[in-house]
Amino acid sequence: MESNKYNQIKNIINNSISNMLNEIDSKNIEYKITILKKIINESIAEHKTGTVSLSSKVNSMFSGRGRAWCKVEKSEDLFYRIIDKLASCNSNNTSIDTSNLIDLFNVYGFAWMRYSGSNINNITFNLRYRGSKVEECIPFKISYNELSQIKNLEGVPHNINLESGDFSQDITKKEIDNIEVSKKDLNNLGIQTLEDFIS
Repeated sequence: MESNKYNQIKNIINNSISNMLNEIDSKNIEYKITILKKIINESIAEHKTGTVSLSSKVNSMFSGRGRAWCKVEKSEDLFYRIIDKLASCNSNNTSIDTSNLIDLFNVYGFAWMRYSGSNINNITFNLRYRGSKVEECIPFKISYNELSQIKNLEGVPHNINLESGDFSQDITKKEIDNIEVSKKDLNNLGIQTLEDFIS
């Protein structure tokens, strides 16, 4: 692309982004840059293809501390799909025991799972059969049509006393080096800052 055309396009985009961010700020809407980037990318794709994606909407539903966990009530069809998935893992794999998690779901009357990600076709959750603090899990995919059967759990299952036990692990704390990185160094690595988009 010619430098002149690149600059023209960049100016148009910068003006649009400045206006968009000013409007979002004037309405006091809180957002994360990663979600904002995903929404912009989806909007461009939707404009070009005519296909609507709900991926960024789903990401925003489950972003934030303690919001990655959701629940599915026993009255929903999805609950029984979750139970079937866990039971099939029990019978197909001798090293996986999901019976405790199935029992907990039946006792409380709802299942819980952790959001993992989404794409144009489906949403993926993790069924953490060894406890919410242990990352070992069984992936579970749902369609966007089933999203209405899910509610936010508003916390981590262990922290809101849905699970008992000691999930503490010996964690080696890493030291964080607070080394200043110049804008020039970031640009040399191809990393853009928010200021690059606005200015």
